[in-house]
Amino acid sequence: LVAMRTDRVEPNVIVYSAAASSCDKGSGKCWPHALRLLAVMRESGLRLDMICYNTAIGICEKGQWLRAFSILTSAQKFILAPTAVTYGSAASACEKSLQWQRALAILSSMAMADAQPTVIAHSAALAAIGASHKAERWQPALDLLVHMQRIHLVPTTITYSAAISACEEGEQ
Repeated sequence: LVAMRTDRVEPNVIVYSAAASSCDKGSGKCWPHALRLLAVMRESGLRLDMICYNTAIGICEKGQWLRAFSILTSAQKFILAPTAVTYGSAASACEKSLQWQRALAILSSMAMADAQPTVIAHSAALAAIGASHKAERWQPALDLLVHMQRIHLVPTTITYSAAISACEEGEQ
């Protein structure tokens, strides 16, 4: 980015998104730098698209659930239509932080936005429920599994495994 500016070439949305994404590779500890790049884009007057927001939420997948949730809300505030990838990444961030209620809230906002439901987002929510290690979580896990079947999402081995984990905690 510095070389581009030295050559008087102004970075665009694609360049900033790629730079932010590359910050996240490796240790996963560079997420503040990546998110700062996205803020610089906004400050530079560039219009962020869903790819930028998906990049930011993906960067937060390693346990920064509150930031992921905030970025999702921000995208919706700017009247951008989050994609299935957006919701799946946000649900995955919640899973890794054991925020199962937030993961379920993301699934609800996915449905309200008429976004295509995905097995990945639902599996992430199920995994968050199962990983919470609370005995009373088995019922929401089964409810979500039934809901998936009702909306014609075919659960995967990972989905069933997450549901079984939740039931195991509840001795069901």
